[in-house]
Amino acid sequence: MGQLSKEERPQIGALANEIRGVIENHIDTKKAEISEKLEEIKLKSEVIDVTMPGKAQKQVNFIRLQK
Repeated sequence: MGQLSKEERPQIGALANEIRGVIENHIDTKKAEISEKLEEIKLKSEVIDVTMPGKAQKQVNFIRLQK
């Protein structure tokens, strides 16, 4: 940019800003796609089989204390 004339600098700066905006939008889109794919993979790996027996719970007997 230092080698450009005063007339060219605003034009090149505007073009650079436009290119940066396009690149940032593309990056944001790809980030969103990757995030969605990761969430989908995570959900597929966390499948719960409701037909399997559950874990046994300890049965606790509470004794009521009276004064």
